[in-house]
Amino acid sequence: MIFASVIYPRLGRAMKLTAARKIFIGLLLAAVSFLIPAWVESRIALGEAPSIGWQIAAYVILTAAEVLVSVTALEFSYTQAPQTLKSVVMSIYLLSISLGNLLTAGINYLIATPDGGARLDGAAYYSFFAGLMFVGAVGFLLISRTYEERLVLQSRAG
Repeated sequence: MIFASVIYPRLGRAMKLTAARKIFIGLLLAAVSFLIPAWVESRIALGEAPSIGWQIAAYVILTAAEVLVSVTALEFSYTQAPQTLKSVVMSIYLLSISLGNLLTAGINYLIATPDGGARLDGAAYYSFFAGLMFVGAVGFLLISRTYEERLVLQSRAG
C-alpha cells in the first residue's frame, strides 16, 4: 500500500520506473541494509554502544528491498513468460531463490573455522555480503539493460 500509493509515484516523477529499475533499486537497498550492521559492528569493536535504532533501520531498509525485488520479480516473471511456460518460469524464479540460499549457506560453511568461529566476523562478515550484493546488483543492471520487456497475460479462455 505504501509503495503503490507513495513510493512508486514519487520515484516515477524522477525516472521511468520499470520493473528492472525497481529490482535494481531493491538490490542496492539490500546492500545498504548489510552496511548498517557492518557499521554497528565496527562501533561495537571500538567499545561503543550504538542505539538499537540502527537495527530497526536495517530491517526497514531490508524490508523495502524485499518489496522492491521479490514482489516486482514475481510479477515480472509471470508477465514476461509465454502462456504455455508460466509455471516453468515461476518455478525457475523460485529455484533462483533456493540457489541464493545455497550460496549463502556455502559461504558460511567455507568461512567456518574448526573451533566453531568464522574467518569473517563482525563488520567484515556484513561488509562481505554487502559487497556481494552490490556485485550482484551491478551484474543484474548490465544484463537487464539488454532485455526488452513485453506483456504476456493469461487469457480468460485458456
